[in-house]
Amino acid sequence: MSTVPDRPADPLLRVLREHIEKQEREQPTAPVAARVLAEAQPKSEPARPAPRKWRALGIGTGALAVVAAVLLFALLPAPEARAEQAVRAAEAALKLPVERCYLVEVQREGAPADEPISPRTVRVWTAGDRFRVEVSRGPLRFVWGRDTDGAVWFVANPARGIRLAPDEQGPGLQLACDLYGLHTETVLAEMRAHCKLKEDPRASSAAPRVIRAEPRIGARLLGFRSAVAELDPETSAIRKLALTRTALAGTATTTFTLIDTRPMDEVRYKLEGHLIEPYQVFDRDTDPGRRREILARWLGAQTDRWLTGPKQ
Repeated sequence: MSTVPDRPADPLLRVLREHIEKQEREQPTAPVAARVLAEAQPKSEPARPAPRKWRALGIGTGALAVVAAVLLFALLPAPEARAEQAVRAAEAALKLPVERCYLVEVQREGAPADEPISPRTVRVWTAGDRFRVEVSRGPLRFVWGRDTDGAVWFVANPARGIRLAPDEQGPGLQLACDLYGLHTETVLAEMRAHCKLKEDPRASSAAPRVIRAEPRIGARLLGFRSAVAELDPETSAIRKLALTRTALAGTATTTFTLIDTRPMDEVRYKLEGHLIEPYQVFDRDTDPGRRREILARWLGAQTDRWLTGPKQ
């Protein structure tokens, strides 16, 4: 049995209580039930406004996007660090068991031409720090290279070879080795260790990555004054390499342009790998006079700049 609360004694309170009870009795239940059911259905969460603290600072959605972009850029490597990463990738590409052929062009500035050889076409094959040079002068062709011990070899034809020990190499031959001997591993290592690197930002993702190297202040005994390397965007292989060196009171820029890649042939980097039995090798102990005669046919007056010591 329910108990009905007593009516308030105060007339004003009693009138107010009666009015509330009347409103409750007259209020329709159907709309209320429908509204309750509608509220119970799941709804997609409305988009949340930007935090009030950003609004308080006067920063809108567009400004927040700019701030996020700046923060993201700050987390990326610095330009020089990205260029160094590219050079390291190029060094890793040199570890592949392949040899690459580069077409060579030499341009001089500030001094008259004084090359020990005036070739029409020069191709350099390189595998790491090993190299051999194929020279064409019209119908005449010969090949030369350098052994791991520093001796330079020269092949006039498959039956005769010439070897020059390091202490027999004159300034002309040393210049030729500097200009045409592509020591890719050494060049890339010097670029990383002693140069300020900069990548050309204008290159597209499909274009070669262009890395420029300028020696840092105090860098000494580098093999070049400046270098520009173009790297394949996918394989990081060197597509083109331009080296500027000091030469004969001026400068010489040697540009190597990649034209061929194939599996490595170790034998082709040795003198004997270009000779056919029976053959003869002329060196300081085997008919040095004949060696000079053979070189003179190719080099003319430059022979004395290729060889040191008295004439034989």
